Parts: sequence; C-alpha cells; structure tokens
Amino acid sequence: MPVDKAVSLIGRDFERYVAAGGRRQGGGASDADGSNGILPANIENLLTMLAQSKPLTVMQYEALINYLATRRVSQVQLEIGVEAPKITSSATSEAAQLQQRIISIMDQKLSKPAPAPTPLLQDPKVQLALSSLFPAFPSL
Repeated sequence: MPVDKAVSLIGRDFERYVAAGGRRQGGGASDADGSNGILPANIENLLTMLAQSKPLTVMQYEALINYLATRRVSQVQLEIGVEAPKITSSATSEAAQLQQRIISIMDQKLSKPAPAPTPLLQDPKVQLALSSLFPAFPSL
C-alpha cells in the first residue's frame, strides 16, 4: 500500500475514533470471536469499577473472569490457530471442595434428630424462679 493512502486511511480511522468519543467502532479487523474489540457494556462497567478500586461482588468477579477466559481462548485461536487448553484454576477447585464440605456438614446436621425438648415448666429451676416471682402460686 502506498504511504499516502496508508496515512489517509489512518487519518479517517482516527477521525471516526474521535467522533465516537474514543471508542472503537465496527468496520475494522475483528477478533477471533467477531467482537471487533468492543467490550460489552457490563464488562466495561466492571473494569471501570475495578480500575477505580470500587468493591465488586462475587458474581461480578465471576462474570469478569468468565469473559476474560472466553477472550483468552479466542486470542489463542487467533494467534496460534489451535484450540486453547481449558483453564483449570486451583481457586475454582478449592471453591468446589469447600462447597462440597459445607453441603456435607449441612446434610449431617439435618440428618441428626433434634433433642426432645424438655417441658420448661417441669424444670425445678424454672419452678423455683416462678414461685419466687409469684408467691401465691407455689407450683404450676
């Protein structure tokens, strides 16, 4: 491509970029997933919150991690041309193990029968306390 045409192409692309408020528009080269490099609005908001050191919920972190994992697979396919290996996160496996332990503990507590309640008024200490409060009624 001649230099003068390349410069004019870059100039037009830059004008469109500025007109769009600094956001990339479609029409350029697309990524492997066809996204043209444009972030979804929710992911852009999450990244902005993260950059501003605002707290994120677990679900927001999960959405961000899932988006980045998907983008990683697309980028590997674009760069290398092969299927990217699945990410096995030790944090994910630890979370799954923790969840299984919590479920098993809850199942154990639910399977144990609750102790039979003792009648409160039959307790000698309660009878003594009631008789001290109500001397006219020595036993109920």
